[in-house]
Amino acid sequence: KGDKGDKETVTCTFTVDNEVTGVVYASVDITADVVGDKSDWRQLKTFVVTHVPGAYLVVKGCDSVGDMCPNGGFMIDCDNGITGDDSRWEASEDDGVTWDTPCESTSPFNLNPEPTSRKLGVNAKCGWFRIQLDPVS
Repeated sequence: KGDKGDKETVTCTFTVDNEVTGVVYASVDITADVVGDKSDWRQLKTFVVTHVPGAYLVVKGCDSVGDMCPNGGFMIDCDNGITGDDSRWEASEDDGVTWDTPCESTSPFNLNPEPTSRKLGVNAKCGWFRIQLDPVS
């Protein structure tokens, strides 16, 4: 670990209101490596990956009420500077067939202990969120 430059590992803390259903990094399913209750939005989840330049992080989650924009969403904070505030995030409502800009969720949930970035969502019950996990320059 070091500054926000090249890092061997990246640690991310995140949550999805309501449930995390998948996490993929560098085309490898790492869902089983996520620490934390994936079905409890109130509990932080964490994963650590070895940085692969240009590789995508993809997180899938679902809301139990309805569309994620007003009712659920996704928040993340990584130790290489990537958060939900990063403009490079993309979202998909159709299992990654098409990608677009995510909406900002208006749900009152947050990433405890305090909200650190905007909450991302999609206009669907479930959504995929992706970003290249390269450090913020």
